[in-house]
Amino acid sequence: MNPLVTVVIPTCLRPAMLRDCLLALAQQKLSRSQFEVIVVDTADDRTTAVLVREIASHTGLSIRYVSQRRNRNVAAACNRGWRIASSLFVAFTHDDCLPQPLWLTTALPLFHAGAQVVVGRVQYPVPTQPITASTGANLFCRRSLLEQVGGFDEWLDRKQSHEEHWLDKLAKAGVPVTACPDAVVVHPVRETSWLSTLRIALAKLL
Repeated sequence: MNPLVTVVIPTCLRPAMLRDCLLALAQQKLSRSQFEVIVVDTADDRTTAVLVREIASHTGLSIRYVSQRRNRNVAAACNRGWRIASSLFVAFTHDDCLPQPLWLTTALPLFHAGAQVVVGRVQYPVPTQPITASTGANLFCRRSLLEQVGGFDEWLDRKQSHEEHWLDKLAKAGVPVTACPDAVVVHPVRETSWLSTLRIALAKLL
C-alpha cells in the first residue's frame, strides 16, 4: 500500500542538521505507514548516506536516500524527490528545519476539503520573541499538480527562491494556495546567524 504523503528533503553536507530534521519527523502524529521520507543529497556524501540508513533503522521511518551526483541545485533536488514519490501528496521542507509533531496531520485534511497547494508556517525563535513567516520550507501540494505544471524551475538565479517562483506561477494560473498556520516547522537559530535570520523573517512580513 502506497503512503498518503511523501516528505522531500534536499540536503547538502549538513548531516547534523539533517539528523535533527529526521528525528523530528519520527515524532509525527501521523501513522508511520501513511508517510515516507525522501532525502535528496546534492553532494553525494557518504556520511549523509550512512546517517540516513542509521536513522531509518533506529526510528522505523520509511526513508529513501537519493544521490544527486552532479551537485545540482535545490530545485532540481526537489524535482527529483517528488518525481519518485509514490504518494498522492508531497510535502517539502529543508534539512535545517524541525517539523512539529502535528505538521502532517494539520495540513493533509485540507486536501480532502479540495486544496491544491498548502503553505504552512515557519517559526524562527529569536532571543526576545518568536517571529513567524511562511516559506518554501513548509510547502504541501498534490503530486498531480506538480506533474501538471512541470515542477520547479531549475534554472533560476541562485538569489531567487524556486518555491516562491513556483507559487507566483500558480497564482498567475489561477491555482489557489491555502494557508495552514497550524502546520509548523521550526527553523532553529544558530548562535552566529540569528541576526540574519531576523532580517529575513522581518523582510517576509513586510
